Amino acid sequence: MDWYGLVTGFLETGERPEDAILREVHEELGIDARHGHFVGTYPFEEQNQIIFVYHLYGRDGPVRLCQEELAAYKEVPIEKLRPWGRGTGPALRDWLASRGYHPLPLRQTSPVKNKT
Repeated sequence: MDWYGLVTGFLETGERPEDAILREVHEELGIDARHGHFVGTYPFEEQNQIIFVYHLYGRDGPVRLCQEELAAYKEVPIEKLRPWGRGTGPALRDWLASRGYHPLPLRQTSPVKNKT
């Protein structure tokens, strides 16, 4: 099974989280976006980090994938999305619940490994 996640990144010096996600989406997907709403904050214990999650609306236009950042992307209809247990998965779970969807989470049986 191939694993996909949500666009993530790090803050640059002096940058606010709500600005960082707009920059990251533009850098990684080539999409100009605008804020929808703040979803929440989530601990990411494995990396000793905290994740700030925003729902964004992308402007019309093609995805221009940054090959240095991402290997692929996949568009999935909302009714087929299933959250995973860690990282950005709990944020996806909460976002889906806010839209009336409560799918069973995926079971990740082994660590995700880079395909090199």
